[in-house]
Amino acid sequence: REMSAHAQTMMLTKELREDLALLQQLPQSALSSIIEIAAAQLRAGPANKKALVETAESLEVEPSDLNTTIEAVMHLLLDTARLQMPEQDLRQSLEDLGLEEEKTASLLQACSEQAAHARSVVQ
Repeated sequence: REMSAHAQTMMLTKELREDLALLQQLPQSALSSIIEIAAAQLRAGPANKKALVETAESLEVEPSDLNTTIEAVMHLLLDTARLQMPEQDLRQSLEDLGLEEEKTASLLQACSEQAAHARSVVQ
């Protein structure tokens, strides 16, 4: 497949890929929670530590791993907004993570829904 300039610019760095790797192990419902937290942090700043620890415990992951994943999702939301990346290019980048289709679709939807706010943050 031919990649556009947007997709080449957005190629997920090794570090970002590693930070998003936890998503492969978690159920879809956990991804939804992570997206909600990331979107809330874009609007209001860092989540309160107690809420983060409680969420991590409910997902049976380390709070630091959860926080890293939330920050990676925020990075993804901000980068896609900053680059105004077409959905097809974003899908191609996300498919490279090896996530299930449902998780890829959730991330695409989040990037679309958060685009306007994320653009206001990066400008």
